Amino acid sequence: MLPDTLFRNNRLLGDLNLSVLNKLGSPPERLLTGLSRLENITLLDCNFTSIPEKFFAYAGNMKNIRMVNNRLTSLPANLFKENTKLLNLDLSYNDLNELPLTVFEKQFVLETLIFYRNNFVTLKAGPFDNLISLKVLSFEYNFIESIEQETFQRLQKLEDLKLGRNKLKVLEGNAPFGLNKKLKRVDLSRTTLFSSQTS
Repeated sequence: MLPDTLFRNNRLLGDLNLSVLNKLGSPPERLLTGLSRLENITLLDCNFTSIPEKFFAYAGNMKNIRMVNNRLTSLPANLFKENTKLLNLDLSYNDLNELPLTVFEKQFVLETLIFYRNNFVTLKAGPFDNLISLKVLSFEYNFIESIEQETFQRLQKLEDLKLGRNKLKVLEGNAPFGLNKKLKRVDLSRTTLFSSQTS
């Protein structure tokens, strides 16, 4: 168990790697309190099943978060509310299957968002609406069968969309690609996509 006062006197800390602390279950909510200069955190193979809603709130200058290969099944709605400078977020190798509507409400400068190998079946409209700077979005190796028509509508700077290795069968019209003129790369490889409906 990590004490929540562990880094209380390390005000200059800019990079934190807590990988392979695999007996935590969930990190202490106030572990990052006072780390106003923290920009990078790696939480790889920590066996997290949950994460406190205010865990990142005490490190408002965070730019890069890697929570990879844990057992997260959900994210608190306000988990990243104070992280308005976040540029890159990697949530690969978890068990996520749904996103709260407001989880990325303040991430106006986020550029890269990775959900490689999770358990998504449907991608719904709403959670991505404020990601106006997003360039790379990856949902490879999920179980995605459907994408709501307006899911990626506001991602006007998106350049790279990775949807390969899913269970997509039918896309409606030109969704989710029709409104985005900056797309340079789309990966639909190894899906079960066989036709496209027109509305």
